[in-house]
Amino acid sequence: ALDAMLEVWVTLITDKVCQVYAHQFHRATNACVDERRVQCLLKASADLVQQFVQFKLTCHSLGDDELDPDHEKEYHVSQLRNVAQLGKQNPSPNLHLLTQKLMDTVTQYASFEVCPPANPQALEQVQDAVLFVLQFSIEVLTDPDDSEAALIPDPIITMGKRHERRSDAEHSNECCQLVRSTLSYAECEDKYLEHAPHLVSPLVCAQQLTFLTRYVRSYLMPDVDEYGDFCTTYATSFQEGHELVELCLGKVLHCLRFMASEASVLTQAIALLRAIVVKRRIQTVLAASPKWRVFVEAVDHNDFGRLPSDCRRELFEVLCIGFGADHLHVLCRPLQQQFEGLMQQPGFVEKCQTEAVRQGVECCLEKLRGVSRAGLSGRAQAQRVFQFVTQTQILPTVVRLMDLYYTRHDVLILIIRCFDDLVVSQNMFSSDEETCVLCEKCLELVQAYASRNASSKMKNPMMSDAGLISSPSKPGSLASAEDDEELDILQALLDLLVHMTEWDMLDFSGEIGRRKFDIGGGSFMGLSAVLRMVTPAVLEVPELSQKLFSLLLHLVQAYPDHLSRLDPQLFGMILQAISYALDSTCVEVSKCGFKAVAAIARYHHGTRCTSPLPADFLHQMCSKVLRLCVDCYFDSSLLTSVGAACWALFCVLQDQAQALMQTCIAEHPQAPQMLAAFQQLVTANGVDFSGNTRQHKSAFSDNFEIFVATMRALRMK
Repeated sequence: ALDAMLEVWVTLITDKVCQVYAHQFHRATNACVDERRVQCLLKASADLVQQFVQFKLTCHSLGDDELDPDHEKEYHVSQLRNVAQLGKQNPSPNLHLLTQKLMDTVTQYASFEVCPPANPQALEQVQDAVLFVLQFSIEVLTDPDDSEAALIPDPIITMGKRHERRSDAEHSNECCQLVRSTLSYAECEDKYLEHAPHLVSPLVCAQQLTFLTRYVRSYLMPDVDEYGDFCTTYATSFQEGHELVELCLGKVLHCLRFMASEASVLTQAIALLRAIVVKRRIQTVLAASPKWRVFVEAVDHNDFGRLPSDCRRELFEVLCIGFGADHLHVLCRPLQQQFEGLMQQPGFVEKCQTEAVRQGVECCLEKLRGVSRAGLSGRAQAQRVFQFVTQTQILPTVVRLMDLYYTRHDVLILIIRCFDDLVVSQNMFSSDEETCVLCEKCLELVQAYASRNASSKMKNPMMSDAGLISSPSKPGSLASAEDDEELDILQALLDLLVHMTEWDMLDFSGEIGRRKFDIGGGSFMGLSAVLRMVTPAVLEVPELSQKLFSLLLHLVQAYPDHLSRLDPQLFGMILQAISYALDSTCVEVSKCGFKAVAAIARYHHGTRCTSPLPADFLHQMCSKVLRLCVDCYFDSSLLTSVGAACWALFCVLQDQAQALMQTCIAEHPQAPQMLAAFQQLVTANGVDFSGNTRQHKSAFSDNFEIFVATMRALRMK
């Protein structure tokens, strides 16, 4: 109830559409009574914020460690953000109070002696106070929007302009004072990280990194042109970024070295580093930064070897972004030399399974993923990444690693994700020639894994030798850790194929499928390899099952003309997969199946029924869909998709639909009434399947809803 009240209160005060905001800041003159109410509400908001801050600073618990920690933490964060939004409307007194508390706390924290250890209770009180100040103040200083280019909120600028003409404007500005106090605490904490880590709270450290990240995004070296009326105090105070960049980089270095086991600290440290490198106005500062050079050398020499692999990958990605496209070779050349040194060493095939060599390969692959992901930062960066992976011939080498490490799940995942990251980073910027190179290598990768998998590991495939998919009623199970590993790899392969199809989706020329490389044909080939690896266990995993059939649906919708050119066995597998989807108990999978049927029928109808589809497929699908309608065996949320499939099928089989319906209901006791309802479906409201216009389709949709309701009513009799 309190949370709901606060949310309404925040909306009244801050939302520009609401009357309170309009009365206060646009001075509406319609009623003095309304004005008094507005002032009372604003006064109550200020009192509430002051009492909230005072209470949190004096109590010894932030309210997030009760019986249900997760619930209490979520409640605390929501409450804090709502009150902070109220406090932002008049930030000066709140920031002043927070600054005073933080300055006192910093003094107390700096006085703790390493030996003997600080009083645990006093240390806990200091950490609780700092944690609250950091959490609350950053919500006041920045907007909830966590974008990389968040602007300084208007109330903070208005507050700053009140002091900007004073000689001591920077020292009297509450925002500048709070930032200076925060940086003082950061320096003290860095000292303790190195010499007395027991005095550092991971929770406070992570929150301080969050504070610095959001501060860097909004305040550090601001672009004055983005503001209508900027505060000159902020322009001079935050424009010079060398010292703060050095402090932030030093903070990240200390956290990576001394808190490598704290996941939350690592996440926020990398987020801070990313906020620094992606801000273009700061990149000029990085070039002259001593700490940046130390950081680069530490990553290059793998000094952070204790970090999780995903953190090492993100670090290398951030480094690549920070160096920019013109200097990317500084990082890529050592990576190339490291990779070639591993692959070309004598007896590599025999040594590749040893721990040292395998870890070296994994390190190179993680760095390669970082380079690839850095291509997302812009066209120039993406082009440099492509030049690196093609000129060094790394991609064919990585494909060959599949044969050497086919029993190592961790290496296989890295290899597939390397290609996936590269595809994602290139699909908005690559030319036809570049697309051709990458797609060919991706297909080689998928086929290499599928070939090795078919001969060694895969058990209980859903596809038989005849290309038929097993019934969804057959149970499957995740029997072992090996099955889990296979699911992870299949997930990665599906992601790769999905991202490959986005090349045509992001081709702004509008000529889908007209590139020099046939993405549709290549994707169907990749899908055929994946379908052969599908097991009952795969279809039990909703995420995998939905992604598989979503990919199938996209290919059928975007490239229906490819169906007739497919290998007969592959074509049979696709049709059987669609048939399987119609019977699935998963609504999203069923929806994909009905949409795929509609797409194939529409394509066949568009070719005036001359496409070389199997003659009996559409008959089978029509009978199956009609039987589902008669038995009412589908979720009500599928009504639109089932109706669209029926419309498309009837457009093709309009002369045969009634006979198929009679066959479906031949033994049903309510057959006459059902047949009458079917006649209404295909004739009422002037439906004409030969016209295939929007008007006729809309009329059929209305008829179909009535038809399904009638079938359900007859089933209940």
